[in-house]
Amino acid sequence: MSPKISVVVPVYNTQEYLCRCLDSILCQTLQDIEIIVVNDLTADCSQEIIDEYQKRDHRVSSVLHTENRGLGGARNSGVAAARSPYIQFVDSDDYIHPEMCAQLYELAEATGAGLVHCGCSLIYSTAISDDVIAGDREYYRITKEGLDLVTDSLPSNADVASWNKLFRRELLEQYQLRFPEKMLYEDAYFAMAYWSICGSVCYHPEALYFYDRKAGSIMTETFAGNQGLKVLDHLHIVHLFYDFLQRHGLFIRYQKSFWKFYTMYLDLGFRLAGSGEVYKGAFQLAHDFLQGKGTVEDAVLQAVQNLDYPEYVWQELQRTQRDREQVQNNRWYRFGRLSRKRKFWIMGTWLARRLCLYPILRPFSAFLRRHKI
Repeated sequence: MSPKISVVVPVYNTQEYLCRCLDSILCQTLQDIEIIVVNDLTADCSQEIIDEYQKRDHRVSSVLHTENRGLGGARNSGVAAARSPYIQFVDSDDYIHPEMCAQLYELAEATGAGLVHCGCSLIYSTAISDDVIAGDREYYRITKEGLDLVTDSLPSNADVASWNKLFRRELLEQYQLRFPEKMLYEDAYFAMAYWSICGSVCYHPEALYFYDRKAGSIMTETFAGNQGLKVLDHLHIVHLFYDFLQRHGLFIRYQKSFWKFYTMYLDLGFRLAGSGEVYKGAFQLAHDFLQGKGTVEDAVLQAVQNLDYPEYVWQELQRTQRDREQVQNNRWYRFGRLSRKRKFWIMGTWLARRLCLYPILRPFSAFLRRHKI
C-alpha cells in the first residue's frame, strides 16, 4: 500500500537545521507518509544525519546525487522517486506544523482541488531590515479561503513558493512538469505552470509552514542586486513558461496572464540589474524573445520589441525609480514599514516628549535598550 503523501526534502550544506526539519516531518499526525531526502552532493555531514534517520524510521529514504544539480534538480529527483498520489516539498532549513500533512491531505480529498495552498510563518534567525519583513508579510499573505476555480486567468498576487503547497503527482506526470535545473527562481516557473493545469486551488490561510528567512539567501541577494548575470534567470524561466503553455495548447487561454507575468519579471530583471552589462543583457534577451510574437499591448514591451533603446525604456525606469524614492522618503511611508515593536517605541518616545516626561523616563528607556527589551 502506497503512502498518502511523499514529502521531498532537498539537502545541501544544511546540517545545522536538518534534524529540526526531519523531526518536524516525522512528528506529523498523518503517519502514512514517505520522506524522500535528496542529498545534492552536500559538502558537510548531512549524509550522516540522513543515514541515522533512515535507521530510525522506515519511512525515510534517500537519494544521493553524483553531481550538484541545484535545488530544482534535487526536487526533480524526489518527484521521480515518489510513490504517493500527493507531493509536498519541505526545504531542509525550514520545518512544518505537526498538522500540516493531515490538513492539506484532508482538504485535497474533500474538495478535489488540484492544488492546496496554506499559509506560512516567517522566522528570522538573522537580522533582517524592517522593509524586508513588511514586504515578506505582504507577499506571503493569503487573501482567499476555500476552493477557487482557475478560469482563464492566473493569480498575479499569490506567492510562487513550492513549499507551502500540496501537488497532485498525476498532474506532474501527465504534463511532464519538472523544475528547471541549475537556475534561480525555479519556483516561479513550476508554480505558474502547475497553476495553469491544476483546475482549482483550495486556499487554507492557517500558517502550517515555518520559513526560516536568512540574510544572504538567494532572495535577499537578488533584491540587493548582487546576483550579476544570474538575474537574467528571471527571463529564462518566463520563456520556459511560454514554451510550456504552447506545448500543451494553453497559451490562447492564458495569454493575458502570461504577458502580465512576463512584464512583471522583465521589470524585475531591469530593476535588479546591478550593472549596465546586466541591464543590456536583459534588454537583448527580451528583444530576441519578443520577435515574431505579434503586437503586444504593454508600452515597455513595445519599446523592447522595436529596439527603442534606451530612449523609452530607460526613461520609464528612471521615472518609476524617482516615484518610488519619493514615496519611500515620505516619513509616514517609512513609519508604516516598521515593525510593531518599533512603532510603539517611537510613539511612546514622542508622547513622553510632548508631556515633558522624557527626563523622568530616560533611565527606564536606557535600561530597556541595554537589555534589548
